[in-house]
Amino acid sequence: MGRTMVVNRKVVAILVVLGLAAGIGAGAPGRTAAQTPDVVVVAQTQDMQTGDPHKSTLTHATNAYANIYETLMVRDAALNLKPGLALSW
Repeated sequence: MGRTMVVNRKVVAILVVLGLAAGIGAGAPGRTAAQTPDVVVVAQTQDMQTGDPHKSTLTHATNAYANIYETLMVRDAALNLKPGLALSW
């Protein structure tokens, strides 16, 4: 009985190793750098109700507005105000 269990464990170990090797090699082919499009897809839980930032204060809308509209002023790493759209104030 002891020899049979040792043989069965070896067979199982070999099958596991072969299965892992097959799984690693069977992955989907990746895109090359030349085929990668310059597109960023952002998923959100809801769509924006309006494109006007003054009419909405919902988080999902303000996330989109931050990527669409530029602010009048921005802060640098030292938290100093720097011009954005406003060149002077």
